[in-house]
Amino acid sequence: MNVLNEVSADIEAIEKTFSIKLGPRSSIEKKHENFANNFIISYIDGDKVGTSTSLIEAAKIRRCLG
Repeated sequence: MNVLNEVSADIEAIEKTFSIKLGPRSSIEKKHENFANNFIISYIDGDKVGTSTSLIEAAKIRRCLG
């Protein structure tokens, strides 16, 4: 998962450069983050049902089902 390490390093650099903290603030944003994390875990584990369910729930929260 080298890409995830690179993204994490980029986020840390942005936070440091602009003296801001990125991430969820509201309860809705935190729920979205949880579903997004569950999606990643399910994908890595090869759990197709969990992957699909988590992706759909994250999309519902953001109202971006197309």
